[in-house]
Amino acid sequence: MGVEIPNKGKIELNGLYGFDKKAVDKLSGKSLKQAHESGILQVIHLVLSSSLHLQKLINWAAGGKS
Repeated sequence: MGVEIPNKGKIELNGLYGFDKKAVDKLSGKSLKQAHESGILQVIHLVLSSSLHLQKLINWAAGGKS
């Protein structure tokens, strides 16, 4: 995954995984139930929540505020 840091260029983050929030938001019915029962829905929630912290780190590295 590449991340653009303002005034510093692009850096690569290897081994970082993510989920497409729009695709997750579209889950319903049987798919949503399956995701919940398998435990992956909780993992998705945690990964999406942690992405907020990643954005704060990017802003900090660029010299901005979090």
